[in-house]
Amino acid sequence: MDIEKQASCSGLLSSITTLVDLVSKGGGQGTSLKDLKSAGVAKAGSGLELWVKHFLARTIGYANPVEIQGRWRNVYSFLGGTNNPPDLMIRGSYAIEVKKSEVATKVLRRPSSLQLNSSFPNRILSVDDPRLQRECLDAESWRQKPFIYVFGLVDKQTSSVRSLWLVDGRCISDLRSSYEAIIRKIQAPLTAMGSEATNELGRFNRVDALGQTSLRVRGMWQLVHPAISLQKFLIAPGTRDFVFNCVLPENDFILFPEDDIAAIRIREHKGLMSSCRAIPDPTNANLSMQARIISGCW
Repeated sequence: MDIEKQASCSGLLSSITTLVDLVSKGGGQGTSLKDLKSAGVAKAGSGLELWVKHFLARTIGYANPVEIQGRWRNVYSFLGGTNNPPDLMIRGSYAIEVKKSEVATKVLRRPSSLQLNSSFPNRILSVDDPRLQRECLDAESWRQKPFIYVFGLVDKQTSSVRSLWLVDGRCISDLRSSYEAIIRKIQAPLTAMGSEATNELGRFNRVDALGQTSLRVRGMWQLVHPAISLQKFLIAPGTRDFVFNCVLPENDFILFPEDDIAAIRIREHKGLMSSCRAIPDPTNANLSMQARIISGCW
């Protein structure tokens, strides 16, 4: 199944409308990170990551762990690993990475950058990615998956999600080859200096007199937050108690089930907005791409 079809099978639009129905009632419903059930499964996570799993599976507010576990088993094929992407995989659809920013003030500012650590930005996820763990590779039968970033701004004082951005990697990331070319340029002189083969930038073993010390050279990637790079298209954080923004390729959006698309339009009376916009193409600064922007604040 191609990437666009996989995205449309995610149930993402239903998750969005379910969340809108909760938050539009007011009183912080649906955005609290407190008292979330872990579903009694390993790698359920905590905080924002756990909340995202409930949000995408539409189990926010569920009290029965057995019911949650059954729902998650149907929705997810992989619940995340340790220090390796992705944080989550929807069965037959998106791979997902969750990134959290925190604030402890009533004045919410746009986050400026995102720490991706040793992972360069992803457009899609492929099975030949050397960072993937065996459990992820064997979670289901797959070759490539659409990749979506979930960026959350969390209020430390109230332990609640104040702003949420869902951004498809194809809307903010360059081609994988662009990032790998930079890595190769850095690795070449390190290899000439004696670096051994590694998935990192370089590794120098036995560098001291007794051969007891090794030096690992690692890349630390940062990405400009979409609240900055796409700010002319999105609602700024702090506009209301909860702000939501979603950016998807328009070619994906039009393939979602008609009932799900209609449900997005129906929520306009609850403050949800949906439009097709021309945003900068992350693979070519001289071009634009058609993207679906779904936003709201409550």
